[in-house]
Amino acid sequence: MKLSYLASAAATAGAGIIAPSAPGLSGEFLKAAGVTIPMPVLAMGLCFSSAAGFIAMSFSPPEYRMDKWATLFAALLMGLLTAILHPHIPYVKDLPVQAAMMIAGLGSKKGVDRVRDLDFSLPWSKKST
Repeated sequence: MKLSYLASAAATAGAGIIAPSAPGLSGEFLKAAGVTIPMPVLAMGLCFSSAAGFIAMSFSPPEYRMDKWATLFAALLMGLLTAILHPHIPYVKDLPVQAAMMIAGLGSKKGVDRVRDLDFSLPWSKKST
């Protein structure tokens, strides 16, 4: 068998498993949640989002051990929300969806720090002294 035949057969067989239009619980859940991008693009965007969260965490190391897991969860959640809202945000819709998810993951460390300190003020508002 030729390698190209094996690659095309694997792509054809795998397309029914990972495409969001395929019947299955994960595809139906993502469509119901509002994710309109294919599963491989979403998976790669979530990888970029979590990696960006840990890159942001490397510039300011966490004070608490739980911040590592909270940053990972926040990066994945922010990446998923960005995947849902990507076509509706004016300046972000021109970017590739993975890049937008990565940018959202960069803010996860700061978000975890603010939630831990119970600081729910807007970023541009002045803090009271």
